[in-house]
Amino acid sequence: MPSVQEVLRTNIPYLDAMIEETFRYSHIVPFTTRETIVDTQLLGHRIPRGTQVLFVTSDESFLKPAFPISQAQRLLWANGRKSDYGEWAPSDIADFKPERWLRKEQIVVDGVTTEMEVFDQKAGPCLHLGAGPRGCFGRRLVYLEMRIAVTLLLWRFEFLEVGPELNSFDAIDTSTEEPKDCIVKIREIID
Repeated sequence: MPSVQEVLRTNIPYLDAMIEETFRYSHIVPFTTRETIVDTQLLGHRIPRGTQVLFVTSDESFLKPAFPISQAQRLLWANGRKSDYGEWAPSDIADFKPERWLRKEQIVVDGVTTEMEVFDQKAGPCLHLGAGPRGCFGRRLVYLEMRIAVTLLLWRFEFLEVGPELNSFDAIDTSTEEPKDCIVKIREIID
């Protein structure tokens, strides 16, 4: 078994992509809220100071194609920030696909150019742990724990396919989203 230090120090882009895709797909919280601190506009609509604005984390742009928004409705600063994050292809947005978080990058080591896959956390929209100054302060700890847990589970067990009647992402919405059922079929890997 690898040590915790080995798990945390080793660059494993596909593992990071799989964890990010798990968060995107399972949308830990069904929505996040922000309170406006000044009068503002949102897509051309006046939003008074003190209004609670809900951002749904499991609908359009996340697991369904985004609804069309006229660029004229966006504020100038929003149009300038649009390129900060990628967009998901509507054709496979509903699929669990860790590869969407990977991109090819050319690196040069000792004069030799090699193409590598790298994890890109800004590959597309994600709000599963909040964003900005009010984002989850435990975010880094969550990622570290997920990296360790997933690595050790995969190192020790083979995850077998369960039947379609047991294979579901059905969830119960509370203040967080909880799986309706969590059924796995495993076989221990013996050294």
